[in-house]
Amino acid sequence: MKKKLIFFLSSLILVSTTILGEDRLILEKLEQLKAKNYITNEDYAFLKAELEGRLKEDYSYSLFIDRKLITNNLKILTRNNKNYISLDDYFKLIHFNNYQFKNSVLTMYLEDSLNKVEIDFENFTVIQDNRTAEFKQSDFYIEENRYYISINLFKNIFTSTFHIDNNKQQLSLTSKYNLPDKISNRLKETKSLLEKKKNIDEIYYTNKHQLINLGYLQVDFNRYFSRFSKKKNSDWNGKLIYQSDLLYGTFTGNYDLKNRKLDLLKLRYDNLPYYHYLEFKGEKSFNGSWINSISIDKNLGYYDNGKNFIIKENVPIGSRVELIYLGTTIDIQDAVNGVVVFDNKELRDNREYTLRIHNPNGTIEIKTIETADNFNQQNRGEFQYQLDISQLEDSYDRKRSEFNSKIFYGITDFLTIGGSYSKSPKLLVNKDNNRDLKYLEFGGMELIYTNTLDFITYTIDLNSEKILNKNIYRKSNSFFGKTQIKISDLTFEYEKANYSEYYSDKNLDTLSLNYQPFSFLTLNQSYEWRESWKGERYSEYNWDMEISKSFGRVLTTFEYERADNRDDIYSANLYYYLPNNYGIRWNSSITERERDLKSKIALYNIRGNSGVNYSIEFSYDKKEREKLTFKFNIELDNLFKIDVNTKDNGNYDISLGFNRIMDLKDIRKPIDNMDSSRAKVRSFLDLNGNNRYDIGESFVGNVQIEINGEKKITNSKKPIYFYNIPNDILYELKPIIRFPGYDLYNTKLYLKGTGSGDILVDIPIKPFFSVSGQLQLDEKILSEIVITLKDSKGNLITNTLPDYLGYYDISQLPQGEYTLEIRSFKNTNITPLIKKIRVKYKKGNGNTIILNATIDKNKIVERS
Repeated sequence: MKKKLIFFLSSLILVSTTILGEDRLILEKLEQLKAKNYITNEDYAFLKAELEGRLKEDYSYSLFIDRKLITNNLKILTRNNKNYISLDDYFKLIHFNNYQFKNSVLTMYLEDSLNKVEIDFENFTVIQDNRTAEFKQSDFYIEENRYYISINLFKNIFTSTFHIDNNKQQLSLTSKYNLPDKISNRLKETKSLLEKKKNIDEIYYTNKHQLINLGYLQVDFNRYFSRFSKKKNSDWNGKLIYQSDLLYGTFTGNYDLKNRKLDLLKLRYDNLPYYHYLEFKGEKSFNGSWINSISIDKNLGYYDNGKNFIIKENVPIGSRVELIYLGTTIDIQDAVNGVVVFDNKELRDNREYTLRIHNPNGTIEIKTIETADNFNQQNRGEFQYQLDISQLEDSYDRKRSEFNSKIFYGITDFLTIGGSYSKSPKLLVNKDNNRDLKYLEFGGMELIYTNTLDFITYTIDLNSEKILNKNIYRKSNSFFGKTQIKISDLTFEYEKANYSEYYSDKNLDTLSLNYQPFSFLTLNQSYEWRESWKGERYSEYNWDMEISKSFGRVLTTFEYERADNRDDIYSANLYYYLPNNYGIRWNSSITERERDLKSKIALYNIRGNSGVNYSIEFSYDKKEREKLTFKFNIELDNLFKIDVNTKDNGNYDISLGFNRIMDLKDIRKPIDNMDSSRAKVRSFLDLNGNNRYDIGESFVGNVQIEINGEKKITNSKKPIYFYNIPNDILYELKPIIRFPGYDLYNTKLYLKGTGSGDILVDIPIKPFFSVSGQLQLDEKILSEIVITLKDSKGNLITNTLPDYLGYYDISQLPQGEYTLEIRSFKNTNITPLIKKIRVKYKKGNGNTIILNATIDKNKIVERS
């Protein structure tokens, strides 16, 4: 009792000295009280903390973040009439670990985009959203290496909305940053969302090829006028192109109207395993004989042509395609029979290009082409097949067949093995110096190995070939070896070949170096040593430098080429993409000795909104007799086309064309291009949730669907049709269900045309339900209520809080069994309401389940 009295008097002395204005009580007096055992150690620590202004009080608050209860035990500390929160405790509650303390600076990386926030506790600054703000020294303190910041500083840094109720001891806030692991409940929800995402049903609609089906017919008619050497001439040609389903593939046939003969028959099967295609084709050659072939290959979108590449891509017929490099259009081409080809000097190895495809209907698709010399290497377990079989007739009506095949298989991700076999006709000189037709057979093996050692990537390609025919050549074996080493920006390649007598060369050695010290500068140097079977030796070198630099809408390139067997060549190119979809392309080159200047400038529109496409081109060639050439091209709505080509000596070529595509199932429907599909669309009520139409499920209407820019609304009585859907383009369908209570529910729909067959699109519509109600509880109990919904397996679906009037609503629920829990998260003595709910569709019933509740004898019960 005595000690308590002394403690009370000491406290009174502390307060009185403060009121009287003294700075502080002399610590020696407190030490004397402790030394005489008038106060305990705990009393001494308390009085000393109060004296030094370190006295803390702890209060436990309930913390809500984004209306979710996080904890009922958040410590808020009071010091000098200011409230503080421990950063360590808060970070633990929200499971946030992406931060570090260093030299009194707290650095945090928030959200998926890793927004950087720095709090400098030495200079009292916060760097956030590229802005610097200051705070006071009293806004934080450090104790036992734990950082405590004031409520105001915490609010400004971490929250968008903030409310503290000291009477109810509740803290509610909305987080400014969407932290990856925000709270433990959020972790569960994130996991649940990931599971849902994993379970999202993706439905792909594509052509169901048929044994036979009526397709499309294109009429292409052209009239020509020309003048050459003062002689005028006129002519015409025309063709009918038919495309349809046949034998479960895509059939194409061309008929020459002028000569009244077939000139193309083709049957193609796309989307084979490992991105292969199979094609059967018969085509008339220039001399009128047929070339029949069978091909199976892997489509990469490009193929190499020496050091340059050629991009070849399938696009919708009637498309206009831009080739883009470094953000600038460097070339533009119109598709020919659904294929666009770019042969441009800017196409090089290990570069990324973009194809911007302007479809006839105005839509735009983007494709990325990444060129790379991959040596036909495969990933582990992957195959690549190459097979070509062709037969042709020569001028003596003799049929010749040729067979070429290759196969590559990935043993591991680093090692690929390959084999080849070919058989081709050759005219060989016999003993009488006459030429005999013989079939030579070749067999080969190939080994490709790629790996990385200390950041150095190397590739070894070993290839052998043997002529399988006996007694034709003394040396029948060939060997090819190639090594590539990449060290940072330097690429080194060495190739050695020893040929059989079938080839004109006996030995060949090639060495090349590629160096790219900067993104805009490329240096290439190559050496070649060659020895023929006649004993002749040759050597040559090539050196070139290329500079490519983009300035906004302008791309400029400069190239210097030097070789020991030709004149030096300088070339400069400029590509300018103007606003309003116009482009300018200027290409020029000059040789050093002859001063042979070649220059070309072209103006073109990318895609006219009026349906008019055109290009104007001027070219100059000093070496040619016709130095100046003018070209003009215009195309109107894929219906009429005009081509004009004139030269300064009076020669010209003029073409007037008519082009029309018809759907033979309904010739009244407008068709922009032949390489397109039809879609038959229905929407049905998917009662069992299997995303497939079953007998007994009813069709519903009022669902808006958009395909290829055209919007239509489904009908419950009959299907709707979409025509003119370009092939080889993947569309994501996003149906809009125009009546409440129904949705797709975790289902994504995609459509891609691959031929001329019809696409059946059955859209599964699922009924959605809501659980709602009102809780008649007093204000205090209502503020402590949380409503939980779980699925049939006990997994959490959602937590929600009632509003201030007691109303709650949980929506977007599919059919199934659920458990609804209404409980107090503070008072465990209140018995919760736990009720199982079965949700099932019944025609004529509403889609909302009402569950009201009240409290009776400390128990939450359902009320009618």
